[in-house]
Amino acid sequence: MFDKFLKYWDVIHEILGVACVLDPMFKLNMVEVCYCSIFDFDIDDKVDMIKDICYALFHEYQEKYKHLKASIPNASGDSSKASLALQILMEVWVIQKTS
Repeated sequence: MFDKFLKYWDVIHEILGVACVLDPMFKLNMVEVCYCSIFDFDIDDKVDMIKDICYALFHEYQEKYKHLKASIPNASGDSSKASLALQILMEVWVIQKTS
């Protein structure tokens, strides 16, 4: 039974880590704290793996929807403000990745 747990835990902890990073309340710091209490070794490698998964997910969506960026209207309103805020957040995220 424990072998089955370990088999699925290796997959599910990545999904839970990404979900935690996407939660605005927790972000990556919560993943680091939880991994420190769960794992005794390779904490930095596991956190880096979650970062890589998040960046890959971000880039996948960026590539998928890059054609929509040019077609976003500049009209005033809540939807254009929300898209501008999302674009700013994406740029900040990329800057944090490169620094």
